[in-house]
Amino acid sequence: MQQTARALFRPSHANLRSKLQSTLKDKSPSLNFKARIGYVLNDYCKSHDAVQLLTNFGLTQSTARRKLKQFREDVKQQFSSRSLREMEELGWKFDMGAVTESVSRNKIIERTIQQRLISQNIASVDAITDFRQPSLKYSKARTMRRKLILHVGPTNSGKTHSALLALSRAKTGIYAGPLRLLAHEIFLRLNQGTISPGIGTDGKPLPPGPPKTCNLYTGEEVRIVDPESGLKSCTVEMVPLEHEIDVGVIDEIQLIADDSRGPAWTAAVLGMRAKELHICGEETVVELLERIAKETGDEIIVNRYKRLTELRIGKPLSTLKNVRKGDCVVTFSRSGIWALKRKIEDATGLRCAVAYGGLPPETRAEQAKLFNDKDSGYDVMVASDAIGMGLNLKIRRVVFETVHKWNGVKEVPLSISQMKQIAGRAGRYGVNEKENIIETNNAKVEDEDDQSGVATTLNPMDLQILERAISAKIPTINKAAIGISTDALKDLNNLMPSRASLGDLIKTLTGLLRVSNNYFVTSNQNLLQMAAIANEPLSQLPIDDAYRFAMAPCNTRDANVVAALCRFIDAQASGETIEPIKSLEGLGLKELKDVEKVIGNPAYKKPLSPDTLNSLESLHRSLVLYTWLSFRFTLDYTRRSVAQDLKVRTERCIEYILENVTWISKQRQRRRTPPKPVIMEGLPDA
Repeated sequence: MQQTARALFRPSHANLRSKLQSTLKDKSPSLNFKARIGYVLNDYCKSHDAVQLLTNFGLTQSTARRKLKQFREDVKQQFSSRSLREMEELGWKFDMGAVTESVSRNKIIERTIQQRLISQNIASVDAITDFRQPSLKYSKARTMRRKLILHVGPTNSGKTHSALLALSRAKTGIYAGPLRLLAHEIFLRLNQGTISPGIGTDGKPLPPGPPKTCNLYTGEEVRIVDPESGLKSCTVEMVPLEHEIDVGVIDEIQLIADDSRGPAWTAAVLGMRAKELHICGEETVVELLERIAKETGDEIIVNRYKRLTELRIGKPLSTLKNVRKGDCVVTFSRSGIWALKRKIEDATGLRCAVAYGGLPPETRAEQAKLFNDKDSGYDVMVASDAIGMGLNLKIRRVVFETVHKWNGVKEVPLSISQMKQIAGRAGRYGVNEKENIIETNNAKVEDEDDQSGVATTLNPMDLQILERAISAKIPTINKAAIGISTDALKDLNNLMPSRASLGDLIKTLTGLLRVSNNYFVTSNQNLLQMAAIANEPLSQLPIDDAYRFAMAPCNTRDANVVAALCRFIDAQASGETIEPIKSLEGLGLKELKDVEKVIGNPAYKKPLSPDTLNSLESLHRSLVLYTWLSFRFTLDYTRRSVAQDLKVRTERCIEYILENVTWISKQRQRRRTPPKPVIMEGLPDA
């Protein structure tokens, strides 16, 4: 199994050569579309993948090759004598609108060829792979005529507040958000009664209504305040679709087009049985949702919002000496965050809080709390793009240290959507004295002393890029994501003479799914990676159990978390009860004890290094993974309370390291000759 994991991260030269050839083929500029189809057809029908696809359904290899040869000749003949329009009338549909960063043009053509090949040779597959009317798969929701109320606008426009107000007044309702942090925040606000009904005539917020009991459901946590409560706050993947409710709220709807998590938003939009379904997010989704509402027969109302505070473009800083209290300085790698934090503290004397994706959500929330508290001593936030969603921060000015980000291969410019989302965090409503309602596109260069929300750059050369992004329109979202399901995987496997591997099932089903113009099929790369990591032990589990493992929150770039996952699967496949302490031995528990000794005994001189922080973050991810699995395999993961206790202890130690990071940095610098400017080097990208 370890060899399988290594193979995933260190592909052979043959695999690399194959990927390179595939990339070159897809970029052939001289091919017209019919020639491209012929090229992909010829290449695919001669491939091992095509033979394996047919043999998975019980054909012998010789029969599969014969059928592929005949299929190739038949298709070539059809295309040679007909136009593309005539071929579309015969059922050949090449949906080039589904091309994404993850799914190339050649892959779309290959999927269409696969679908035609299987349809002609394995007719019983058609019913399983037909997702052209996905709304009909939610039959209970189709018995209702729902009212879809869209709240769309830029960051800091109050769009989500209007939806939450409707939820707080409902007897039964659900909030569905993208992050555990957001679900937890709404859970607290409803239970504490802190959702204000609006602004009074004097311009001040009206007093909030009474508290409403609300329960919390996320992948890693369930908190029941009142079993009889009709309100739930969930992450979007945890939304229950079986009960009718008064009000539903779906947040950050633009994620419906996300290749990884988008299917959860699509399922919530199509399947939530809410009399009123409030949908919040960017303007870019309006036309798509209007088309989907026609499919479902629902009424749709669109409410558009403008920013509650003015967003301006400020003068570039040029030097970190110009960072001031209330600033959030944004960079895009973990090592860059630590270097930047130290440089700002040295240049200004201001103390910095930090927030990046690798930190536990609880720790990020604690760092945000320190930054927002004017008496905490933390004056500046240094963050990655993790601040774009899920944290309420009292930011006066967002400063982009760079407007480029490493994408795993090279430095690329941030997208318009990313820059708008991050810049929009400046001037959160209620932070500044001056509150205006204006169009974001009217942003202009202002003096840095202006007290409205300000976005700017450190490097003067980057300012023009930021200005153009703030003024630009975000591209329209035209398609919603459709993913695979456990039922479809099981049905497909039942058509095969023997049990296929999970990876083969996912790959086959992904290629065969057929969708209409409003949808696209996700690449399922995350699922395929997870299936490849533990192919052998997963094959010993039932299909639905194996698929649950593939859906688990495992960061495949973190070797310790991958090792923990493999240990969990091995133990479960062997019928053992999984103990968190035993399973995580050597994966961060020693570092946890070392930091606890430092906290409990200042005289204990165990040095704390960046590797210590790295190990604790990995340990926290592994404990979250254990907790997630414990809610889905209750008889196998019976030590949830132990894992949760370890998780809290780990968060406490991470927070201790963050508070003492200046001391760590100085200690590391004293050991170096000469000192280096990057303080916590060697950490992977955030």
